[in-house]
Amino acid sequence: MSLKDDKPILRFNEQLEKLNDLGIYVADNEIHEAKNILSNHNYFFKLLAYRKNYDKNEQKKYNISFLSIVDLAKLDMQLRYVLLPYCLDIEHSLKTYLMRLITNRKNKNGEYAENGYEIVKSVLADEDTPKDLKDQIFNGVKYRDSDGNLAFQEGFEKYYNEPPIWVVLDLASISKIKFFVNYLANKQPNNNNLKMIKNNIGYVSYIRNSCAHNKPILLNLQRKSIIKNSVYANARRIGITHDEITNLNVARIFALFELHRIMCSEGMRSHRNKDFSNYLERVNKTLELHEQNMHIKNFFNSLTKILDEFCVE
Repeated sequence: MSLKDDKPILRFNEQLEKLNDLGIYVADNEIHEAKNILSNHNYFFKLLAYRKNYDKNEQKKYNISFLSIVDLAKLDMQLRYVLLPYCLDIEHSLKTYLMRLITNRKNKNGEYAENGYEIVKSVLADEDTPKDLKDQIFNGVKYRDSDGNLAFQEGFEKYYNEPPIWVVLDLASISKIKFFVNYLANKQPNNNNLKMIKNNIGYVSYIRNSCAHNKPILLNLQRKSIIKNSVYANARRIGITHDEITNLNVARIFALFELHRIMCSEGMRSHRNKDFSNYLERVNKTLELHEQNMHIKNFFNSLTKILDEFCVE
């Protein structure tokens, strides 16, 4: 049997039946609203993903209301909208910080140690497939012309063969910037800011991609993971419990706030944290829908602790 036969498209009435079979209940007086949600506001496959935050009962059913996973989907969307500006702040501030370090870096003789080209060569040379990394950095400004030849947006072709750091930082996403962070952190082992950036940047990159590409964050909240020692220790120090910080998305958000504090201005932090505080007020309005799910309650409890720690008065 092919997949299209085993997993056919479900019409809206069939989607409601499937929800009921899974133990995701729609009350009789909510059927019209549920159809409206599924047809106009969110789609079945994405909504169904949020069931993974719940355990099945002995009958292998979830025993939850449809409106509870709809609310969780809304909270997730709003969380991504709130976190994305933090990520963009960090990305901009991090590029500025790295450019300043590279520009001012001196050797043992007190001479400037970087010309802006050698650092890119060194970072690329450390990779098993340096051309792949360079192509990924230039991906947004290169394309194939009508003859199938490699072409670039105006002004960038001259930099491709020997890219300078200022062009690389301008083009690179945060996931590519980490290669340069790692290089500089190894060169400057006593720089505590670089240490934290190196430890946290992978977590921040994940959150940034989730926010920008509409990928759920509020998933698998019961799953536990091994967290980097520095992130774990700093989170425990402010009262986040072991159960809370070993959820990977709590660790990612905590790491995001840590970097935002060291990279961004007080005014910028204050503005973002007001939005985050407003988001948590929104959470509290419907938290009773999730009263029986300790994983969800612990997640949002940890976000409150994060805000309390990083809040700018």
